[in-house]
Amino acid sequence: VYTCSYQNNALAWKFTSSDGKRFAIDQSETREVGSKVVLHLNSDFSELADEEVLAAVLQRYCCLLEIDIYLNNQTEPLNSIKAPWKQIESVSPLRQRKQQLEFAEIFEPTFEPICTISVTGDDEVPFNGLIWIHDSGSYATTDHRTGTVFIRDMFITDKARELLPTWAGFTSCVIDSPVLLPTASREEVQQDENYILIQQSLYDQLINGLIELMNDQPEAFARVLTRHNEHLLGAAISDERLFDALYNRLTIPTSEGDLTLDEVLHQSDRQFNVTLEEEGGYELILSRALKKPVIYGYRYAAYPFTQYYAEIKNIPIVVLGTQKGNQRLFNEVTVSADQKQRLSELLAKSGEQVVCARFTPDYIPLLLVPDEEVLLKKRIESDDANKRISQAALSLARNYTQTIDGEIHTYIYVNMDSNLVGRLLQLPTNLQSQLAIMMRAFMLGMSRNKSSQGSDSLAFELQNYSNALLSILNDVETNNGHMELGSPKN
Repeated sequence: VYTCSYQNNALAWKFTSSDGKRFAIDQSETREVGSKVVLHLNSDFSELADEEVLAAVLQRYCCLLEIDIYLNNQTEPLNSIKAPWKQIESVSPLRQRKQQLEFAEIFEPTFEPICTISVTGDDEVPFNGLIWIHDSGSYATTDHRTGTVFIRDMFITDKARELLPTWAGFTSCVIDSPVLLPTASREEVQQDENYILIQQSLYDQLINGLIELMNDQPEAFARVLTRHNEHLLGAAISDERLFDALYNRLTIPTSEGDLTLDEVLHQSDRQFNVTLEEEGGYELILSRALKKPVIYGYRYAAYPFTQYYAEIKNIPIVVLGTQKGNQRLFNEVTVSADQKQRLSELLAKSGEQVVCARFTPDYIPLLLVPDEEVLLKKRIESDDANKRISQAALSLARNYTQTIDGEIHTYIYVNMDSNLVGRLLQLPTNLQSQLAIMMRAFMLGMSRNKSSQGSDSLAFELQNYSNALLSILNDVETNNGHMELGSPKN
């Protein structure tokens, strides 16, 4: 560092340090009043001398300084883009939004800012800043928050992400405040009382800003919904204000595509059918055949969002695969002991139980339904659970699973309205076994089918399958039972 004071322009000084720990001060050759800093880079850090890298660093660190910063022989100062709260001239709302986006881009090297929300403090805890929503298409649980803090226009840190709520992984912010304090190393901000008050203020202003964005900038908000619908599901169940504003705009994933909850109700006889298992199962067969959507409750925030809505609107929820859910879905009927025993012999294996029921559509002869509570019991009580779940949570979960009888892991709901089931019981014994094997195998295969067939296609194929088997049975009767199913000749 070469420097010369205006008070004694005949005397200049030179400050030198090579390791940041020791330094030397000596007289220097006479120079003009002012200071000059020379930084000699180690070869390992030569990339920092790249003009683009240096410009980006200086632009971020110096963007709030009143002094213009120039690089090499450029005529435009690097910090020509002023912070929105430092803009003096009055501009139109459109121009203001453009300036805010330009400022946000300085701190957003990875994603494109979609829209911005101005934030400000009060007399007690003064601060100014900007929150922006970025175009970060990603999983809902991905956290792309960044928080940059200046104290009296001086850059302190870009690692203050905790200033923003955890559900807002699609946002970033820059704030400047005279009441925040740096740590001793000046690389972080002390999380003191003022820090917490600013954090709370940003939370409220972000929620109000999202609501204003929805009302005042519908096109920008449509982009936000496209990119961050799942994030906002989580946000909505975190704050009643957001839920009230967004519940009829947000969509949830279902077997019939992404739908609002109102659309789900319209197609589902005023109830919510939910599956908590990621594997495609019997519930998808029913939903596609009946064209009634099943909510994918295993997806981020979909189930708690649905629960919250259902509690407010007093809407029943059927969790498919649980005993309560199955009781609502399948209407159990009483049949003769001989029929029940024969169906069990034909269709059930160890750990499975036949339940005679009536359900629609009648061309589905049976469904194999795993007991999700028993599956949960097995997962919780496995040795691996000890590695994944904290002991406190594991203890609570086991208190619940101890009440679950784990003997029956799968229920086979036999549709007594199905003509195919009625004909099965009338066949000779050898044909019964062959047909039962075919029915079980086919329906088991369908319940594991992960193809993206539409509702119409699946319903058509199921009905054709049922009709084809009935046709075979008619041929058997026509031939007085002499045709043997499974025979290579036939």
